[in-house]
Amino acid sequence: MRLVFAILFILFATLTFAQDVMESDLTDQEKLVELNKLLQMNPRNPDLHNNIGVIYAGQQNWPLARDAFLVAVQCDPRNADTHKNFAQVLVYLEQYDLAAAEFEAYRKFSTNGALDAARLIGDTWIEAGDPALARASYRNGLELFGEAFLPETAHLVLLLVNLMEKNGQMSERQILLEKYVDSASKLDDSASKNIVILTLRLIYENADLLSESGLHANAAELYKRALEIAPDNDELLPKLSISLLESGEVIEAKVVARLAVNEHPEKAGGWRAEGLI
Repeated sequence: MRLVFAILFILFATLTFAQDVMESDLTDQEKLVELNKLLQMNPRNPDLHNNIGVIYAGQQNWPLARDAFLVAVQCDPRNADTHKNFAQVLVYLEQYDLAAAEFEAYRKFSTNGALDAARLIGDTWIEAGDPALARASYRNGLELFGEAFLPETAHLVLLLVNLMEKNGQMSERQILLEKYVDSASKLDDSASKNIVILTLRLIYENADLLSESGLHANAAELYKRALEIAPDNDELLPKLSISLLESGEVIEAKVVARLAVNEHPEKAGGWRAEGLI
């Protein structure tokens, strides 16, 4: 019993001192000296090897960081964060297959869902020059999220949108944005906001094309859809009003123009629309 207690005490003391070392004002080299002293007492401690890897990674000494993280993973194969650290270093070393496998291990052993795993794996395949595998990983991430829409979902959508644009898959890009924009409009993170911005830009482009073709009623419907997505956007009511006017819906155009003036009196768009009517 005393032996067990002694071992537990040494483990706790090692972890506590290692944390103090990492949070201290010591130089990286001094921290490495202290951590290696602790390793002499506890050579199979995964946290010590992980901390050493973190220091080397901070110095961009990728080979030594890889070696330290490898030992940490071997000492504790179920530690998700260590797998993630190991994978990130392997990407820098262009060992992409191994990196993807380590990100998978990070996802497998994570206790909080590893929400960023699909993105990290996809980004690894982008670095490897394999957009097809990246696309598959991003889509897999969206499938895993299901109906839930989180900031990480928005990141995956944007990455897929970017790949579709590069491949000229503009119809697929539009469908994907339309699928997620309503959910994105309810969140305040930058990725979700970008989904809304891209969708509105697409609506503007399509509405302009419809107007140029004389299909003003169709353009008005698009602006109504845009208002559902971004009701506070001060550009939309004037655009809708003018489209309604050009489609012959004078009364509705007048109502919308007045609404634009009332809601955004400091903006010229509503006043301009009223003047045209």
